[in-house]
Amino acid sequence: MQRNSTLAALLATALAAREVAPQVPPPGPDPDGDDDPVADTGSGALPPGGRFERVGRAPQALHRVCDLTVFQGALYGAHANRPLSSDGATITRYDPAATPPCTVAFDWNRPGPPRGGGGAGQGFLRVHAMGGRLFVPDADPPYNGFGISEHGTEGFVFVSDTAGHFAPARGPRLRPPGVPDAVNRPGAAVLPRAYHVLDAIRYRGRWLASTGSVPPRERAWYGPSPGALHVAGADLSRWTYEVDYPHPWRPGVWRLGFLVRFRGRLYAGLQDYDGREPNDYVWLAPAPGAGALSRGDVHPVRVTGTALTLRW
Repeated sequence: MQRNSTLAALLATALAAREVAPQVPPPGPDPDGDDDPVADTGSGALPPGGRFERVGRAPQALHRVCDLTVFQGALYGAHANRPLSSDGATITRYDPAATPPCTVAFDWNRPGPPRGGGGAGQGFLRVHAMGGRLFVPDADPPYNGFGISEHGTEGFVFVSDTAGHFAPARGPRLRPPGVPDAVNRPGAAVLPRAYHVLDAIRYRGRWLASTGSVPPRERAWYGPSPGALHVAGADLSRWTYEVDYPHPWRPGVWRLGFLVRFRGRLYAGLQDYDGREPNDYVWLAPAPGAGALSRGDVHPVRVTGTALTLRW
C-alpha cells in the first residue's frame, strides 16, 4: 500500500494504542502483487545521472493516466477524464519501435447523443497483464449496461488477445464487443448485477473482479448496493456475483476497490458513498482447497477510521 509518512505514523499509532502485534500469515501459492511477475531485467550499476525525455501524447489520452503496465514490449495506459463522474475511457499503447509510437489500443468513447447510441464509459482505472493477456475493468459503463444480461444493470471487463489487441465496439450504435474466450479471442466479459467494475485479479486459480453491485433478489441499483467480488466462469465470458460486503445488506452504496495478493491473502480497498463505513479495507483468505468464497472469508479492518485505501 502506498503511503506517506503521515499515514505510516497514523498506522503505527493505531497499532500501538490497541497493543496489537501485526500477524503475518505464511506465504501462499500465489505470487504477491496484482499482475503477472515481471521478467528479470538483468543487473548492473546504476548510471550516475538521468533525464526525462518527452515521448509525445497518445491520441485520445484524455486528462488522467490512471494506470500503466508493460506487455509484449509496449507500455499500455488506462485513461479517464473524471472517473465515475464524466465520460471518457481509453487504453493507449506506447511502443518506441513503432511508427507512430503512440496509438489507441481501445476506445470506449461512443460519440453522438444518447438517443443515437452516444455516451462513453466513465473511466478505465486499471490495466493488468495477467495470464498472458490484458484485463481492463470498465469503471462505469454507459447506461449501467446494455441489457445484455437478464438483470438489467451490468458491468464489463475488456480482455485482449495474447498480442495485446482489443476487440472494437460493434455496429453503428457501438455496443460492447462480443465475449472473450479462455484461449485468445478478445472481447467484453459481462458481469451481471455490477454497475461499477474497479479492478480484476487472479487469485487461487480463479479470475476475480471487484465491483459495486446490486445484490441477489434486489432489482434496482438504488436499493442496498454492497461492494462485491465477481468470479469468472471457465470461458471468461461471464463473471458472476459471489461474495459481498457489508452483509446483512443495508441502504447505501459500497464498492470494493483495488485488489492485491499478499502472503496468501487477497486484499481489497473499501469505499462507501455516504462516508459512514468505519473500516478501511477488507481481506479474504478462504480455506485451502475451498472452491468458492464465502462471507465468512471476508474480514474488514479499521486502521485509521478516516482513510480510504486506494492503492496497494
